[in-house]
Amino acid sequence: MYISKQDMTQTMLKEYFDYFPDTGHLVWKKKSGRKVVVGNRAGSVAKRSNHRVINFCGCVWAEHRLIWLWWYGEHPKYHIDHINHNELDNRIENLRDVPQAINNMNISFKSTNTTGVMGVWITKTNGSKKFCAEISCAGVRKRKCFSTFEEATTQRKLWETELGFHENHGIAKPQ
Repeated sequence: MYISKQDMTQTMLKEYFDYFPDTGHLVWKKKSGRKVVVGNRAGSVAKRSNHRVINFCGCVWAEHRLIWLWWYGEHPKYHIDHINHNELDNRIENLRDVPQAINNMNISFKSTNTTGVMGVWITKTNGSKKFCAEISCAGVRKRKCFSTFEEATTQRKLWETELGFHENHGIAKPQ
């Protein structure tokens, strides 16, 4: 059976899956193919995206998008942001449908960061060391350099608050 993504409905999902909001798991309720085992958690973790994906009705679905449709009865309009940065935590309380610009205001700390604070880096000019804070939002970039790391960090956090960044922005991704 093939159903295009735009034609998938909440009724169809609820026929084939149970959703457990306390764990964020979709579990097979009805067979949709010979490999499906009723009672087992649906899908697997995709290596490239680190999201759970489910092969269902001829399409590969991100589990969090199916959960959104299962729970709210409508397809997400934008991107599903995992609030706590754990792409495998699909509890409904951890998911929000937001435009990409808002999703960008809740990104994980990058492993390549050398200062320990997102948006703060060290520069050496004419032999003196400066700590620069920078932030970009809605096409506007702010940058300012300071003599101490603490000043740069304080400025970056102030800008995040002023611009409405999510409180989890810049925290480390859970392991």
